[in-house]
Amino acid sequence: MKGSTHGSQSKQPHFVLVPLLEQGHIIPMTDLAHLLASHGALVTFVTTPLNALRIEAVIQHAKESQLPIQFLPLAFNSAKAGLPEGSENLDMLSHGVQEFAALLELCFSNKDPLISYLREHETPPSCVISDEVQPWTGEVAREFGVPRFSFAGFSAFASLCRDISILHKIYDNVTDEHQPVPLPGFPHPVEIPKNKSLLNFYVPGLEKVTEKMKEENSKIYGVIVNTFQEIESLYVDSYEKLTGKKVWAVGPMCLYNKG
Repeated sequence: MKGSTHGSQSKQPHFVLVPLLEQGHIIPMTDLAHLLASHGALVTFVTTPLNALRIEAVIQHAKESQLPIQFLPLAFNSAKAGLPEGSENLDMLSHGVQEFAALLELCFSNKDPLISYLREHETPPSCVISDEVQPWTGEVAREFGVPRFSFAGFSAFASLCRDISILHKIYDNVTDEHQPVPLPGFPHPVEIPKNKSLLNFYVPGLEKVTEKMKEENSKIYGVIVNTFQEIESLYVDSYEKLTGKKVWAVGPMCLYNKG
């Protein structure tokens, strides 16, 4: 009887979600967790002790709603990475790229604890959905032979702008940050000055992370975007062509937060 129960449980989809440690990324991914759980999937939401405290209301709401969401706060030794004690979120950093790189690289140390946790879990993972700048999660997915999907918490338009600017290095020789710069290959004419561009992770000081990102981005199964097809079909299609990956528009995530 026990074996039969385990077999039936193992058929339940089990999504492992790993956001970037920043509120603008954590919040839409908690909404994604609620969306998946409302359809009967089991969700493991990976976080840290301090970030778990920040979303305590969300965790409590999931418990009260009896949604199958398990919040997993993995230990995060910020002092080990040379960061101030308790620095577990990007909004706690004050010294630019150096601290940013240290925090992102420290996230890599979560790989083995997460693998150990999932090995002991009665329901094997079905897939991993993680932020682009959590590339170590690709190794976790391969450990269990499941796909990894990248998560973009902002629109397809913004994702397309960012990736085109990185691919063509359009801001490399720009000295005037207010000068409008055209985006080559965009589905219609658009110009964005450097000071209005999205954060570019491909900058000096982040080489270890960005090299791993490049490697893992080529291996993902697709991209989950916080948008909806009816308003961004042109940009979703263009983003698919640019990345060569399937793009799923499953937003806006905030609509699933009924509380």
